[in-house]
Amino acid sequence: MATAEECQQAFERLTARLADLDPGDRDAFFSGRSFSCQVPDLDVTFVTRFGPQGADPVHLAAPGDSQADVRLTASSDTVVELAGNVSAFPRAWLSGKVKVQAFRSGAWKTLGSISAKGPGQPFTGEIQLYRFAKLRGLIGTEASLPWSQR
Repeated sequence: MATAEECQQAFERLTARLADLDPGDRDAFFSGRSFSCQVPDLDVTFVTRFGPQGADPVHLAAPGDSQADVRLTASSDTVVELAGNVSAFPRAWLSGKVKVQAFRSGAWKTLGSISAKGPGQPFTGEIQLYRFAKLRGLIGTEASLPWSQR
């Protein structure tokens, strides 16, 4: 399990990469929005806010803080791993569409696509699953970490 300090550093790397997007795109989609990273296995939440110059410093959420506009919830190890391979994250938020694949018969097969209502919004949609599945998201040729669905 990663430490809280490692997770904070990872979230700082994630937000730094978003800050490196084209300034026009970044300002259009992220400026004025708050971001959080909740790490349930460590019982901590980190927050930041994007402004015209990029992200504010990442800090621990205080009791009573309002929910962030864009929220990531992941285990400590997943947060650290995402920070190492984040290039698909900004593209997903900007494109508003992600394919969902299942691992079956030794290969990844596309089940369908889900969309966001707009840039920076959550992905929503329904995809039919017939049994236990190992899934991943795909944007272009870049895949997310796999997860299990029952």
